[in-house]
Amino acid sequence: MKQEHSWEISDAFWNAAEPLLPHRERDSNRDYQRKPGGGRPPMSPRKVLEAMGQLNDATRIVKSGSEEMLEGSRQVIQESTHLKTATQEISNGMNEMATSADQINAAVNRVNEISGQNRENIELLVQEVSRFKVE
Repeated sequence: MKQEHSWEISDAFWNAAEPLLPHRERDSNRDYQRKPGGGRPPMSPRKVLEAMGQLNDATRIVKSGSEEMLEGSRQVIQESTHLKTATQEISNGMNEMATSADQINAAVNRVNEISGQNRENIELLVQEVSRFKVE
């Protein structure tokens, strides 16, 4: 059995539609370059109507695909916005950690300075105490 496509016209439809279509006739008052029946024969109106149906189907498919692409684009934009927000939050967190690390480094350096001063003071104290004789 032959598979019918949405653009294929059934015999019943064609029998009802054919009488409604205009028929071309040669104008007897006009001079033509070719004799009647010369040149390429015209395409049958049924084939033209089927081709129009096929074009309508292709247009509908393209429209549907375009709508899907539009929705996909909207989703990509939305996800990009979420990604931008997450990236900004991560960047802010990294900046806070860098600032905290600088503060920790400054505190460690200050502790090292104080430890060095304490060591020097203890050495001076040991020298001063060693002057005294204990009996």
